[in-house]
Amino acid sequence: MSKTHLSNLVLGLGLLIGILFSGGAFCGWVCPFGAMQDALNWIRTKLRIREIQVPGKLDRILRYGRFVVLAMVLIQTITLVKLWFADWDPYRTLFGLGWLFEFNLAEAWGAYAAAIVVIVASLFVERAWCRYACPLGGAISLLGNLSFLRIRRVGDACKGCNVCERPCPVKLPVATANTISSNCIGCLACVQACPRHGALEVQVAPTWLGGIRTWLKRTRAAQKA
Repeated sequence: MSKTHLSNLVLGLGLLIGILFSGGAFCGWVCPFGAMQDALNWIRTKLRIREIQVPGKLDRILRYGRFVVLAMVLIQTITLVKLWFADWDPYRTLFGLGWLFEFNLAEAWGAYAAAIVVIVASLFVERAWCRYACPLGGAISLLGNLSFLRIRRVGDACKGCNVCERPCPVKLPVATANTISSNCIGCLACVQACPRHGALEVQVAPTWLGGIRTWLKRTRAAQKA
């Protein structure tokens, strides 16, 4: 007996194809939860509320939270044979609109609490959910290394001004990377902000393909030697 609807498999396949072609662009251009967090960041700016800057070392550690949540979702779903995370998922809570038409604090207090925590955190820390807890973001980050579209920094053209890092909503070290991390959400804010034409480029060639090319060149050179 089937344990999941065929539509879930179709959506999963569609997501995989999307990641292979455009990396995390879904998060930067399509996801309504991402748009909501961007709106909260805009509100914070207008109200002149000071943004909480997470120290670099702590930020790198907290980003593993996405993979922890992803692992929990997979393990619990397989064990319980149901979508365990659905009862806590802030995305489902907010955009399922149950809080608007079927509000039930007694049964769904955990889901409401999780959604409120995410909203408050995202008001003070830009894209907090995307950076530290989103299981879909964790999956996209893992598979994003296979993406054919990646943003790359051309070292000869870059003058190291760090202007590209300021608008990045997920706070990536764009100015010092050669290939932007698979944590990138593909919003292209860094490319738009860069004052040097050609310093940041969206290139069609996955990182792993470049590695294969390098290996082939070294193998041929070794054979000739």
